[in-house]
Amino acid sequence: MNPDFLAAIGREAMTVAILLALPILGLALLTGVLV
Repeated sequence: MNPDFLAAIGREAMTVAILLALPILGLALLTGVLV
């Protein structure tokens, strides 16, 4: 495996993780404000 390939996978994984975490963080903040 070449480093470029690993770097590309790392960037994709980070993007997916951020996109998945944003709605969860938003819900957590909303519930924190409401409660």
